[in-house]
Amino acid sequence: MSNASLRAQAADLILAISRQQRLLEDMQAQLEDLKRRLDSIVYPVLTLPPEISSEIFLYCIPSTRPLDVVNIDEAPLLLMRICSAWRQIAVSTPALWSTFKIDADYIRPHFSEIVGTWLSRARLCPLSVTITGPLFGIRHFDSLLESLRRHSGVMRSLELNMVIGDLTEMATHPMSFPMLQKLAIGFRDGVLSDSTCVKMFDYVPMLHELLLHYALPSFITLPWQQLTKFTAEWYSLAECLEALQLMPNIVESRLVGVLLAEDNGVPLDSISHPKIQYFALVDSNTEILNFLTLPGLQTLEILDFGNGFSGFDSEAFGDFLSRSAPSLRKIVIQSDHAIDLRLISLSALPALVDLEIWHPPTAFVAALFDLPGLKHVQRLSLLSCREATDEASIFDVIELASGMIPHRRTTWPDLRSFRFVAASERYLPIFSDEMLLPFRKLKEEGIDVYIGTETESFV
Repeated sequence: MSNASLRAQAADLILAISRQQRLLEDMQAQLEDLKRRLDSIVYPVLTLPPEISSEIFLYCIPSTRPLDVVNIDEAPLLLMRICSAWRQIAVSTPALWSTFKIDADYIRPHFSEIVGTWLSRARLCPLSVTITGPLFGIRHFDSLLESLRRHSGVMRSLELNMVIGDLTEMATHPMSFPMLQKLAIGFRDGVLSDSTCVKMFDYVPMLHELLLHYALPSFITLPWQQLTKFTAEWYSLAECLEALQLMPNIVESRLVGVLLAEDNGVPLDSISHPKIQYFALVDSNTEILNFLTLPGLQTLEILDFGNGFSGFDSEAFGDFLSRSAPSLRKIVIQSDHAIDLRLISLSALPALVDLEIWHPPTAFVAALFDLPGLKHVQRLSLLSCREATDEASIFDVIELASGMIPHRRTTWPDLRSFRFVAASERYLPIFSDEMLLPFRKLKEEGIDVYIGTETESFV
């Protein structure tokens, strides 16, 4: 290639580069102009008073969290990453930091520092604190306990899920809880030994709600007389009875996973608790009803979620209602299968206004609408109906209820609402207009009628 040809190619490249440089300069000028125009725009959210922004920030808090509250991708930490103005507003909004839930398993290296910083930002705002351990081995453990002690005076709710040693160590650092209303304690390594008694909550004048998971009341010093709500999880039958006797003023009690009584030759004493108005038995055998008399009961819930711990004894259930003779207003029986529920048990409950049965037994539904003892029921719910052994299908329920409608004003005069719900679309037949017509007329009369699946009603 000749010298002249090479020079010509070089000249062409220089010219092309010059054109590209001019294009880049033009684009840079356009970019600067766009930036100036963007900077001149006034965004409404940036003109809001800090008080309004604070209120909006509160609605950004997630309702549920998969792990713990210390997540940089969720409020309030996410809000602090937007801009310096929002960071200042977030830090200056104590209510954003009033809920603190943390699991030591996930952030062990900086656990103590996070606790101290978070709680200090809440200032004097009432705190809801949940700490899941184990805390053993955390750096600056004394600093962590000091942070908890410093803010214990504004704690309204406290939940501690940890090993026994953590709680006994915390008890060595005196704390005062003058605002504490709700306390939950759970042990991850079983119950306390006979030689251990935790004296950590001597001053809790406002405490009224207590949940204990594997933690026996006899090993925790509390003002039992002032408690009004109590939940026990995974107690033996004897331990449940002992706990209820300790708390004479509770009006609500929820027992979860009550274990069957062991035949150790020691008879169990029955108890009467006149102040309990709400009683729930969850994933538990109804054997405990043989030892309870609750004359003040207004709401009874027996809930079986299929965890293999429950068992429904219709005789114990009937005897309990007969013995207690309560002015029971609401009954919920939720099971994953049909149970031997006898109408005779419910017929002597003149105050009953709300009845909810899951997987209703065929025999129960067949006699339900002709039972005069239930004439005062206002809300009837037969849920999770399916075609299974001893269970009434949604078709059975509709067919039997249809026969009641012409006589409703005499047999069910107070009825205001009923829900007949199939377990799934699989168990939902195609209803003819003729079959649904009586229920549509009831709806026009003002009765709340729901027939279908959990997500859709066909009336």
